[in-house]
Amino acid sequence: MRLVSDSSARGSVLLLTLVVTGLIAMVSLSFGATVEARVEVAREEAASLRTELAAQSALEWARRQLALDPEWKGTDGSLLLDEDLRLYFKVERLDGASSSWEPTEVSLDLEGSGTRSLTRLTANLSVDPGDPLRSAALSVLGGDFRARNLSVDGDLLVLDQPGLLWNPVRATGRPHRGDRHFQGRRLADGTMGKGRPWAQAPPMPWPVIEIFRLDISGCALRSSDTSFSRPQERRITRPIHSPAWNLDAWREVRPDAKVFDGVRALRNTTLKKTAVFILEPGEDLVLENVRLLGGAVIWGASDHDPHGPARNRVILRGNNFLGGTSQGPALLAPCAEVRTAGGRHQLKGSSFWHSAGQLRRLESRGVCVVLGGIADARDCVFNWDPASASSAPEGMSFFGELPQVDVTGVGETPVLSSNGPGTARNSDARGRELGDDRHDRD
Repeated sequence: MRLVSDSSARGSVLLLTLVVTGLIAMVSLSFGATVEARVEVAREEAASLRTELAAQSALEWARRQLALDPEWKGTDGSLLLDEDLRLYFKVERLDGASSSWEPTEVSLDLEGSGTRSLTRLTANLSVDPGDPLRSAALSVLGGDFRARNLSVDGDLLVLDQPGLLWNPVRATGRPHRGDRHFQGRRLADGTMGKGRPWAQAPPMPWPVIEIFRLDISGCALRSSDTSFSRPQERRITRPIHSPAWNLDAWREVRPDAKVFDGVRALRNTTLKKTAVFILEPGEDLVLENVRLLGGAVIWGASDHDPHGPARNRVILRGNNFLGGTSQGPALLAPCAEVRTAGGRHQLKGSSFWHSAGQLRRLESRGVCVVLGGIADARDCVFNWDPASASSAPEGMSFFGELPQVDVTGVGETPVLSSNGPGTARNSDARGRELGDDRHDRD
């Protein structure tokens, strides 16, 4: 029996160690390559997910812009979404019909991009322009507007470019067919019908707008280049339609209303029904310490000129509460000027006035539309209420419903680029458009 020498044993162990070590090194290299590949895949997936979210953000941005302007064409180039992640989005409106007052179908090309990925979506939307007056807590459609310490919970719409105002066609007015248009109404069978015609308002002088200490939670909507100095301001670019009114039904005997014919003052009274006041032209109505839970209606003919002098004047004294149901009237006075004389005043529901003089410590919850100007409002609050906006009271007719933009379909658009998924091809151009100081970062 031959014994193995120590040197031979040591050589065998060394050889075995080298083989095992080599195998471990090969496995380690293979494992490292696999991990690196998977990390790279994870990075690409994360980048793709971020750009997909950017494209979805573009869709939400587009919905908001289309609600403000139904003929919006898209973004002017790429917009910066996240500076740290270098994310951008872009919206392009595809060819198709557009209208400022009729419902249309809109197709959009949405792009979300970053340094490593690009996502493109095609979205189809149903756009109903509706009536922006329904979306505003306060709308002033003409005349001067001076206010101080004004609080608005919702949107504030000030039409300071009279050329955009359209009035309902009266029974006595017959404008040329080319000078009017109709609001499309969707009928029960799904077809579109024509509603009341509207015509462009006559030329009016440019109003004076002076607002100091404005606290607003929504958008400040104006048409001119001047500014409220609010970051959420938007320009009005489409026609604004004055509401129509016909208050004759309120003069009839009805269980939900009480008619005051020739009464020029009402004091210290609580009434659950709607109070209807019929005055002679030029007469004033004084409401003092009243609780009119059904609201108040100041009758006026439907053909009264909204741009001429007020037919009557309503003076609120003491502490008054008008309205009580979101769907009903608060103070309907389309032919009367409204003003306060001390005290505090609460309105709940829909208010519709010819104009306003001095307003102090008045709070409106619902929708308030003033045809003419507001001469001097101080320490007033206007809160938007969705129930009031969705249901106009009897005798008052908006041009349309609440603006609505619905997404009817979204699909992914294939990205064809010789540069691959990393969309750095236009990054420098985007940087120059957005004022970024990046150069040759790729």
